[in-house]
Amino acid sequence: MSINGKGCGFNPQNIAELPEEPGVFEFSQYNFVTYIGSADTSLRATLKRHLDGLEGFCTVATTWVKYEVAPADRVGAYENELLEEFRATHGQLPRCNDLSSWEPAGPSGVRGE
Repeated sequence: MSINGKGCGFNPQNIAELPEEPGVFEFSQYNFVTYIGSADTSLRATLKRHLDGLEGFCTVATTWVKYEVAPADRVGAYENELLEEFRATHGQLPRCNDLSSWEPAGPSGVRGE
């Protein structure tokens, strides 16, 4: 299972065009998934908060977002499924979901580079 929705550059113009519906999303930097999250009310508003740096320091360096609209009562479970799938595939959570081991990633996506 992965997000089957659309993707776009993570910038104010694109975020302003996103749906006002709930859903799930994943952020990427240098083609590496760095965060998986959900919006239980509005994808647009939630992603704007991330873009503005209001959701923490880790996600502001995002360059790409992929998203999928989902029912509000399902987004939390869907997010957990995506996180578990990522952990099963990569042996860890995306770096911004696991801030206990956070190190900035360099251009190749490697932590601490």
